[in-house]
Amino acid sequence: MVDGVQTVSVNAVQGFGTELSNFQSEVNAVTAGQVSGQGSFSDVLLDGGKQLVEAVGKAEQAAIAGMKGEAGAYEVASNVMEAEQHLRMMTAIRDRMVQAFLEVSRMQI
Repeated sequence: MVDGVQTVSVNAVQGFGTELSNFQSEVNAVTAGQVSGQGSFSDVLLDGGKQLVEAVGKAEQAAIAGMKGEAGAYEVASNVMEAEQHLRMMTAIRDRMVQAFLEVSRMQI
């Protein structure tokens, strides 16, 4: 039992280390201006909005299927949590944009 837990823990730590190094390389590329193939900021926002609408629609369909007994509780919960995550991300982006606008509007010319 302990060996299994240690193996899972080691795998989790190694996976986290890999994700951390991938994130660090992406941050370095962005700060160096080496990001290619990226759209404009408005394209990113539009894509995020589309993903949010798709996730909410998928969550609604899963909830209806769950009420009919066609989908399991795990599937319903997973889809709803994914939609919630997209909503939180878009809300955070909106809040930051409003905050930046207010800062700019308070600047003296």
